[in-house]
Amino acid sequence: VSADVTGRILRIGVKEGQQVTKGQFLMQIDPVQFQGAVARGEAALANALASQVQARTNREQAKRSLDRARELSLTPGALISTEAVEQAQQGYDVAVAVQESNRALVEQARAGLKEARDNLARTTLYAPISGRIVRLAVEEGEVAVPGTFSRETGLLLTIADMSVILAEVQVDETDVVRLSLGDSVQVKIDAFADSTFSGRVTKISNSAK
Repeated sequence: VSADVTGRILRIGVKEGQQVTKGQFLMQIDPVQFQGAVARGEAALANALASQVQARTNREQAKRSLDRARELSLTPGALISTEAVEQAQQGYDVAVAVQESNRALVEQARAGLKEARDNLARTTLYAPISGRIVRLAVEEGEVAVPGTFSRETGLLLTIADMSVILAEVQVDETDVVRLSLGDSVQVKIDAFADSTFSGRVTKISNSAK
């Protein structure tokens, strides 16, 4: 389990060697700066939505002005000049462009708010699988840093599923040719002299290395 955001570790809810279940709380990274980002994102979205409403109103008003100008231009006696009609058309085009710009700003604000909320959610870490904490690499008060260039840099803890063990064994070259994928095997370990573990061949290497 690695950090996705940078922040000080406020609380660790597990200990090394502890058994955990999927979804169990692991640790809390300081969320203050990310809560502030969410608040700013919500304010930016509210402002963008208000601007969008204003832009829509201006476009509708510009459309009505353009329609009136066109009607007047078609009446006998030309009650409005061609220049005034062109200005009304230009005002409407500008209002449409402003509305489209505000629509894009709203989408941008929504994306920014979603990113801020996602980062805030990443400050609370939960167990992705059930297993045992085999390594706890940090303590409360340390700063969690994402491992940008190295996985070990951002490593916080390691959870191992002890229900499945991968055993890498060396087989004599005269015997390895008789192995096939899926063959059943029995493995004995010196630390458990009285136990025999059953398994299956899942991979056969092509070289001694």
